[in-house]
Amino acid sequence: MTEDTVTVTFQPGGFEAEISRDGNFMEASRLAGVSLESQCGGAGTCGRCRVVVISGEVAEPTESEKKLLTTTELAHGFRLACLASAAPGEHRVELYMPPVSIVHEQKFQVEGLTLESALDPPVEIIEGAVPPHGLAVDLGTSKVAMFLVNFKSGKTEESIGFMNPQFPYGEDVISRIGYAGGGTDEAKLLRDLVVDGINEHLEEMLVDRALAPEDVAGVTVVGNTAMHHLLLGLPVRQLGASPFEPATRDAI
Repeated sequence: MTEDTVTVTFQPGGFEAEISRDGNFMEASRLAGVSLESQCGGAGTCGRCRVVVISGEVAEPTESEKKLLTTTELAHGFRLACLASAAPGEHRVELYMPPVSIVHEQKFQVEGLTLESALDPPVEIIEGAVPPHGLAVDLGTSKVAMFLVNFKSGKTEESIGFMNPQFPYGEDVISRIGYAGGGTDEAKLLRDLVVDGINEHLEEMLVDRALAPEDVAGVTVVGNTAMHHLLLGLPVRQLGASPFEPATRDAI
């Protein structure tokens, strides 16, 4: 910790992060690996990222906080993580996260009715070689589903689902677009979060099947227009305003 940084601790759990003097508590939660409710993507309009100050001095409430929080809540130390920050000269703040403010891990059902289908075109397998596999990814705004398919048999051998890692930066498409429109760094962050999430879960699937990354011969990702553009690093700002024109309508 330096004179220009603040250490923020989140309870329960003791999650901790160090942020710059002008950083807010939402930034600290993301660095600490804590997912707070943020339907507006940190724009300070939804009022769902409530935290309670346990110790440390914080800056005076903003006008938006005064509108979204009651006088009683403010008197009891409630603040909005996306708008609140440490007071000048304060180097350590401890916060309590009410259960309603925490994004809880969800259970995902990715299994379903499987239909037999022939591979077209058929895949030729070298005698004695490990059959190549393909990865299919359904990239949703809130959830991601992945399926590992054997290219020889055409059967799905592994499946897994997880929350879209971009979720803390906006629960809906419009909030996500707004965050990405803040600049190239913001857009790159959202892209990296998804890519890293896919890679981490693919590694888990490969370990379960005793496969190596080179055994995956191809990857297909499908998603709505915003998810497609964010993954490919395409501009998204125009998707949030009429006439909502995509940068491309073609598969890539």
